[in-house]
Amino acid sequence: MLALALLMSGVALYIINYKPALLTSAIEQWIKLNSQRSLSVNGNIQLSFSPHAHLSLSQLSLSEYQQDDVFASIETMRLTVSLLPLLKGRFVVDHAHISGFQARIVRYQDGTVNIADLLQESGSGFFSGFEIGRIAVENSKLSFQDDMTRQSLDLEALQLSATQIATESLQQIKMQSGLVFRHWQSSDRSDSHTAQLKVRLEAEETVFDREKLASGPVFLSVQTLPEDRDTEGIEHISTHLTIASLRQIGNLLISPHVHMELGAQHNGYSVNAVLDTVVEVRTQGLAGTLTDLRLVVDFFHPDYLSKSVNGHLRGHLDFDGITELLRMDLQGQIDNSAVKTTIQVEDFTQQSHAFRVEIDRLDLTALLPDAQSESKTKASKNQPGDAAIPDFSKLEQLGLNGSIQIGQLSMGDIRLSDMQLMLRPENNNILIESSK
Repeated sequence: MLALALLMSGVALYIINYKPALLTSAIEQWIKLNSQRSLSVNGNIQLSFSPHAHLSLSQLSLSEYQQDDVFASIETMRLTVSLLPLLKGRFVVDHAHISGFQARIVRYQDGTVNIADLLQESGSGFFSGFEIGRIAVENSKLSFQDDMTRQSLDLEALQLSATQIATESLQQIKMQSGLVFRHWQSSDRSDSHTAQLKVRLEAEETVFDREKLASGPVFLSVQTLPEDRDTEGIEHISTHLTIASLRQIGNLLISPHVHMELGAQHNGYSVNAVLDTVVEVRTQGLAGTLTDLRLVVDFFHPDYLSKSVNGHLRGHLDFDGITELLRMDLQGQIDNSAVKTTIQVEDFTQQSHAFRVEIDRLDLTALLPDAQSESKTKASKNQPGDAAIPDFSKLEQLGLNGSIQIGQLSMGDIRLSDMQLMLRPENNNILIESSK
């Protein structure tokens, strides 16, 4: 047995060092036979021992399932492999370095995905399991394309590092990347809208298998970083999400505390929000609830407000990914006015937004800029209805369908009671009613 093992090792070393094309051809044939995808190794293969095996590969590509189009590719890959675990059928990599990795994941119009075959369990394989001590990925790109919603998301200039990766767990992962989001209206994508952001992700002590999913702290940051903040029209968006931990209990994925901070600036106005909640998500069907939801908001617009408007709300949010339904119920105070609001989103692809907001009283005198407040009050002597109604025409572009009920509206000497603002996007108009 020992003699046979030595003989096979000698043959393998001879092929790798002097006839690498023979090994490349054998690997490509095995991949083609077992996965119906084509693997191409167009670069060099180098192997050395000191005392671990050091393997270097370049110019690798893997095709789509039963197609010749490229699904994923790698410019260079270097692996340091432990030899003894190979005798037990385990592939143990002490260190891996990958540069120039690219892959594209697609959901087609019929709902199928181009990685369905890779998600299926396969009984064949060289190894029973794998471990990676450290992995570093640089200068890479990962693309997600959804033909059903006509949206795409690209992670560009991707940098990733992870430690202690096994078949069903990892100790730590850190990732940063540019994020490009596109949405197009027509099939030729000539009218696409693009948003560019930067994203950073950190997670610790993650376990994932068919019966268990758990994680320690998770941190996600998404933001724009424009080079010239003073340029007119520049938008700045910053989002930070912290998840204390994740635990799966039966069909429920639960986090006891999720904290999110959102900030946005555009043309002088600003929005800041802080959200804290408990998350319960059903792993089957992607449905769940955000319970004990607490929201603190701060809003300012120099054209319409003399000071920031502050608010704090509590409630819950329910969502269902299969029926494409989202409903949020909140109540609390905004600038000392009691507020109750219900927002419902149906059919995410059509973007139908139903809502209802109830406000007991709203005094615009303290909120409007002085010049605007004075002009509105003077105009009210001749046209009180026009003076009391702000310009809501820009809301038509949001596809909103609902109502805002105001018990008492004040602005200067004007007093209106039981006002109701109705938005009907199908008629492309806005109706405002007042009983007094």
